[in-house]
Amino acid sequence: MAQRLEKIRADLEAAKEKRAWWDNRIRYLEKKLSDEEKTIVHDIVKAADLTPDELAQVIAYAKNHLPGNAPITATSDETKEEIDEE
Repeated sequence: MAQRLEKIRADLEAAKEKRAWWDNRIRYLEKKLSDEEKTIVHDIVKAADLTPDELAQVIAYAKNHLPGNAPITATSDETKEEIDEE
């Protein structure tokens, strides 16, 4: 009976170690993804040679002039399905 408890404790400890490894891996990949996204946005803005004010104007314009004159939050599930089908 004590052997079963020891095996369960060993399995639990191994699982905790794996969880810690995976938690660290997830944090690393999330940071790497975030950094890469920031780099891409930075490169696009730099290539467009935009000042912060000009970038703000472009973003504001884009929000107000989406295809179909619909704000992003107003996109329906039907529209999403139509886009997926194309």
